[in-house]
Amino acid sequence: MSDQQQFEVYPPAAEAGPAPTETVTPHAATPTWEQPGAASTTPAAYPVTTYRAPQVPPPSGGPDPSRRGVIGLIVGVPLAGFILAQWSRAGERDAGDPWADGTVADDPTDDGGQTDTGSSIDIGAYTLEVPDGWSAQWLDSGEVALTNGSNRLQVLNFTANEGDAATDLVDRLVKRRLKASKFTGTLGSTVDQSDGVDRALVKAAGKVGKKKATLIGQLWIDDLGDALLLLRVLTAKGGSPAADEAQSMVDDLDGQFA
Repeated sequence: MSDQQQFEVYPPAAEAGPAPTETVTPHAATPTWEQPGAASTTPAAYPVTTYRAPQVPPPSGGPDPSRRGVIGLIVGVPLAGFILAQWSRAGERDAGDPWADGTVADDPTDDGGQTDTGSSIDIGAYTLEVPDGWSAQWLDSGEVALTNGSNRLQVLNFTANEGDAATDLVDRLVKRRLKASKFTGTLGSTVDQSDGVDRALVKAAGKVGKKKATLIGQLWIDDLGDALLLLRVLTAKGGSPAADEAQSMVDDLDGQFA
């Protein structure tokens, strides 16, 4: 067919490359990649940038705390708070406690408490004037020992049981107190001295250490069961100031009891 049309196959624009009159020279130092598609006869060059992971600075607080450190923190903080609280409370107690610095005398009801000589003391419902030179030592809330050197007057106020008699009790009560008085000797027979009030008395001669001493124990019980035990141990001679003062205190109590 002489009139038959002939077709020539042209390569795609992307493979033909640029026109002879155009020259595309990519930057020699920069890798390129081609935009896909055949719409344009000239490939577009794009620079390729190498990916770099961001640099994250280490935490300024140092390495993570160890398990032991965390446990120590959990335990230590409350403990420190507890100790501070106890110190604070102790300070408050001391600030409001007149006994804390030792400026206030001991409570006379405490064992071993001392009262100044020449003062007045209460033994149960009874009041006793302590002469100068005598000291009072409380042995219990209802029992006191008054001493002047080796001379001693011990007074006990208590409630007797129903049916108790002074003659039955005095010997036993006196013997229980001989060791504290440091008296050694043998008690005589109990003497009933009742005169409307149940009264009994025991006496003895002996020693306190190397000194000769006399002992007189008296027990009084009223009809309501109120009782007073008085134990005198004297190394002073009869008629001496110490002996007279001891007798005066006994007489004073006797006057209040009757």
